[in-house]
Amino acid sequence: RATKTQGGIIGFSRNAATVQRWVLTAHDRAEMADMCMQHCGLDAVSEDSQALHKECQTKRMQRDEEDVVKVCCTTTNLVNPFATTGDQVYSTLINLSSCVEASTSLASDLLTAGARGHEGFVSFISDRLTS
Repeated sequence: RATKTQGGIIGFSRNAATVQRWVLTAHDRAEMADMCMQHCGLDAVSEDSQALHKECQTKRMQRDEEDVVKVCCTTTNLVNPFATTGDQVYSTLINLSSCVEASTSLASDLLTAGARGHEGFVSFISDRLTS
């Protein structure tokens, strides 16, 4: 099936050497065609139908659609940290996945981490490298 060509051997059937070469190499051409199909991710669905890429098969498209619905459902249930109006307005730091508010001491540590890191850097430079 992989070595079938449009028009068959019409066009070169008058040359005996060409026909012999075509017949002797049929299995090699079929093997190469199958390897190319596998490399491209194409599988023959049946003997009578054309090859379909795995991503275009009905089951795969249904599964992809279900996955999109799951992702949309998950994102709508997450917290919007940028909300300025409505039900989800937060004045403290919150965990995006669990919606748990951070304690005052943890929020303070997180918010001042950059400044404390810079102070430590300046202290390290002045104490150990420049003196």
